[in-house]
Amino acid sequence: MTILNLVLYLIISISFIYYIFFVASQGKDERGQEILTSASQVALFITMVGFIFQAFFFTFVDPTIDQVEILIATWMASVFLGNVITIIVKLNKQKA
Repeated sequence: MTILNLVLYLIISISFIYYIFFVASQGKDERGQEILTSASQVALFITMVGFIFQAFFFTFVDPTIDQVEILIATWMASVFLGNVITIIVKLNKQKA
């Protein structure tokens, strides 16, 4: 396991924990539901882009198992980080 994998798994873990705490604390009211909806839309977009990139990657490159592992970890970190960044931005917009 490389340092990059460790960093990506750390990003995934922290983002997931932040998301769970947000859902538990503010996700039940109307404002929280609106924020979660926006965050889910961003995550869906990142997921779709990841699928397309992965299809091209497997078509044009003969990846090793390490490259596939890093690709998937990067993809998942992007999805979770996109979720968290959207939540933070939406929270800051509503406070201002």
